[in-house]
Amino acid sequence: MKSSLVLISLLLISLASAQSDKNVEDHQFKINFLFPGIIYEVGIQKNSTLKFKLGTAFVLGLNSESDVDFGFFPFVETQYRRYYNFNRRLKKVKNIESNTANYVGLTTV
Repeated sequence: MKSSLVLISLLLISLASAQSDKNVEDHQFKINFLFPGIIYEVGIQKNSTLKFKLGTAFVLGLNSESDVDFGFFPFVETQYRRYYNFNRRLKKVKNIESNTANYVGLTTV
């Protein structure tokens, strides 16, 4: 029993210290009012995040009779983001909170 408690304690301490060296936020939750929706972003590596978005989109278009059609449509989006200039921003004493940096990403809708 004591050995399992010690093992769990060491595991929790190592997890807590491993997460402190991330440049990205562990979790972010945002609400979009312009195009109603919610966004959740989770840090998965030192400089990488996964972003999940659930919301509505406004679509405007022309049909074959030159009539204007529009509508609101629900959508789900996932995005992998790899941030690449945290070190340069830190050297210039700039803010990196809330994942403020440039990134390259892949998106699925």
